[in-house]
Amino acid sequence: MPSTPAAIRKSVCFFAASRSRFPCASKNVTAGGYTPLRSFMMLLSCVLPVILEGILRIYYMPGGQARKGDFCFPRGTHMVQWSRKRIEKPRRCTVAAEAIRTYLEEKHGEMMTLLERLVRIDNRSSNKTGVDQMGSILQAEYEVLGFSTERFEQTHCGSSMILRRDAPGRRVLLICHLDSVFPADMLDHPPLFRKEGNLAYGPGVVDMKACLVGCLCAVKALLDTGSPVPALSVLLAGDEELGSLSITDEIIKEGKRSDFCLVTEGARPGMALVTERKGLAKVNIRCEGKDAHAGNEPQKGINALLALCDVLPRIAALNDWDQDRFCLVTQMNAGEAPNVVPRLGTAYVDLRFSSLETYEYLKAQIDSILNAPRQDGAKLTWKTELIKPPMAPVPGFEELLNAVIQSGDELGIPYRWVKAGGITDGNTVASVGTPTLDGMGPVGGMMCSESEFLEIDTMVPCAARLALAVSKLK
Repeated sequence: MPSTPAAIRKSVCFFAASRSRFPCASKNVTAGGYTPLRSFMMLLSCVLPVILEGILRIYYMPGGQARKGDFCFPRGTHMVQWSRKRIEKPRRCTVAAEAIRTYLEEKHGEMMTLLERLVRIDNRSSNKTGVDQMGSILQAEYEVLGFSTERFEQTHCGSSMILRRDAPGRRVLLICHLDSVFPADMLDHPPLFRKEGNLAYGPGVVDMKACLVGCLCAVKALLDTGSPVPALSVLLAGDEELGSLSITDEIIKEGKRSDFCLVTEGARPGMALVTERKGLAKVNIRCEGKDAHAGNEPQKGINALLALCDVLPRIAALNDWDQDRFCLVTQMNAGEAPNVVPRLGTAYVDLRFSSLETYEYLKAQIDSILNAPRQDGAKLTWKTELIKPPMAPVPGFEELLNAVIQSGDELGIPYRWVKAGGITDGNTVASVGTPTLDGMGPVGGMMCSESEFLEIDTMVPCAARLALAVSKLK
């Protein structure tokens, strides 16, 4: 089958020939057996799909989120979107942008060396020694740059720290974490760090060891190139993968004293930023029935398992994908023996929401379902706990976003963005009213698995975008 351009040329030629030789006779056949109508239809069949594709790419977004002037491509369960205007009219690379990018390109080898060193450390959340080792390495690097350190020692998890460098003007908080999640048996299969083309593999390579390297080198680039630098705070949380429970109060305090917050979690495909994140709440349900032997007197028992099976489908029915409202039953356990009516049962429900109003709605609906009178005698108790509020734009967010967009423009990085469902410490900072933007680290994928990877060629541009954006926020 001919390519589209070739087919178009052929159709145009036949159409022109038929028009010139038989100007009034659509019934006559021209050379090659084509009538004017047939030639026109062939031309239209080649051109129309291209036109329609362009219209759809400009005006249509999956998930019912349409915004004229934006492109988007589906990426799993989220969309990667970017501004058409930003692509068509990129800014000229400024002296500051060129200086930062050149500096980081020259330091690329050192960045990869430090990354390999970190990847070889077992920094799973359960291994306090490894997490603390990560912290010590990075603390030393930042202190050489003039940062002071406030450590928050822990006994049950990795210790956290906040590194600060004061300067006149506004303060920018950079959020990172020291712990990672990956299968333990990865440590038994060397090499722990390997490169294949543009991809690097290893335990926690992108979540978030490459992000830690990128953040550090972005700060170095600012200082070594003489760029304007605001007051900086760098959070290194030791238990972020466990919810940052040991450091949440300190995150709130630092968020309140900061003017802006940039979270250095990995960018999404195409170096897309994360502009919003859903909030997270959990519901722990306990059902108490009455045990009885399954063969002798089962009618005297109260089946806790069946009681849970009665209420959980109604809770799951609260899901509404179009409203960004997720209500997922993820765990259920009941029974002590196969021949006994289950006396106790437990269930876990995961709630995700884009606003606190939606959270309150879900909480009220679940309370209503579980409070309803029961005929079987089972007793239900439950606890709903808000883990992280949503990360949403607050006053001042536009200035923060524009600084990052302009930085990307000057570096030739189009503005792409996603709304994510996972949580970070950025959710906590945004909840106290500090403008927060996520996804400032390099790109990777397959996080928390043995196939976790980093796109090596995104290390320099993402670090440069971070550095330049921080400079613009002074």
